[in-house]
Amino acid sequence: PLQLQWSSPSSLKILETLWPTPTYKEQDSLHSYIYEDEIWVLTKALMTEPMTKENVKLSATVTWVACKDVCAPGKVELTLDLDKPLPLASPD
Repeated sequence: PLQLQWSSPSSLKILETLWPTPTYKEQDSLHSYIYEDEIWVLTKALMTEPMTKENVKLSATVTWVACKDVCAPGKVELTLDLDKPLPLASPD
């Protein structure tokens, strides 16, 4: 299963994760709910107090199992420095 574990500054409270609806798949005797290709997972958060310069990183550990002919576990560590804004994409 897809799992998301947040690590956030104490001034940022993670409230709720909004998952997309998975697709039901049945193959032989296996029944599963799966995500195909890419998905977006949204998380609601609340800033409870101003952040300090020392504590502005938001991190997530994402784990999953990807299957095609065989299944293999996957894992990625993501970090966002909230003190440094991301560049805006230029319109095409």
